[in-house]
Amino acid sequence: MPEAVVSACHIGILTFRARLQASVGLLREFRKLRPDEPSWASVPVEQIVTSLEVERDTRQRGEYRVIRDGESVFTAKHSGDILSYLDQIINAAAVKHLARTYLQFHAGAMALEGRGLVLPGASGSGKTTLVATLMAAGFRYLSDEVAVLDPATGYLLPFAKSLKVKSGGRRALMSTYPELAVEIPRRRSNKRFVWYLPPREGMWPIGPVWVHLVVVPRYLPGARASLVPISRVAALEALMQQSFQVVGAPELQLTAKLVSGAECYALTFSEMQHAVELVQSAVSQLPRLTE
Repeated sequence: MPEAVVSACHIGILTFRARLQASVGLLREFRKLRPDEPSWASVPVEQIVTSLEVERDTRQRGEYRVIRDGESVFTAKHSGDILSYLDQIINAAAVKHLARTYLQFHAGAMALEGRGLVLPGASGSGKTTLVATLMAAGFRYLSDEVAVLDPATGYLLPFAKSLKVKSGGRRALMSTYPELAVEIPRRRSNKRFVWYLPPREGMWPIGPVWVHLVVVPRYLPGARASLVPISRVAALEALMQQSFQVVGAPELQLTAKLVSGAECYALTFSEMQHAVELVQSAVSQLPRLTE
């Protein structure tokens, strides 16, 4: 039988809003996967960008069905698969909507002592595992996957989402985050499993930050960790390669301006602790912030 008790929740990421309607139980599980953005980053908007509804289809052997803006877009036999799909579709819709206002890069984003750190890199570069380890070492969390820059202010802003940890990262992180040992894996639309790691309470920065460091990570099994200075041109190229937008002259100029005052490095690593120590050392060498 269809689940009788249905409710709804709203998901906010800066100027993006989504509405999700589903059973109370499924909503409760979904909210575990998504953190609320910090209050200082919330933008007062009323427009719902996309509406999602999850139905239980008894005619198809109890399959779950996702309806987006009135159109059926996904079916699955297990609610866990629905949860992962909902997370993916919300992230993708948010990136598309935010592209109207912000610069966005496939990158980790962190902060320490009021300074912003951007970690641009393709899938497999170790971004999420590095972000999680930096977070455990005291860095504040902004995103493990979408770095958002406001071209009007130069601020690095949060993209509120949980960290999505793959199997290799899970093995590396379980001693630091024991909850990963018992967390239920979620199957994505590409059939691969991920483990969700919500940022712990107090992990957001207390406000927006400017970019002071651009670190291009590269996970290389067996490599000794090294942090090598690179030119701002090389860092800009790395960011442009990971841009979520179609790159034109305006995007190039804005990004160049935003990284013009940043220190830039290439980080090669396999062992996480040494990598974190190198990044911490780079932050400590930055000029002291003035009030």
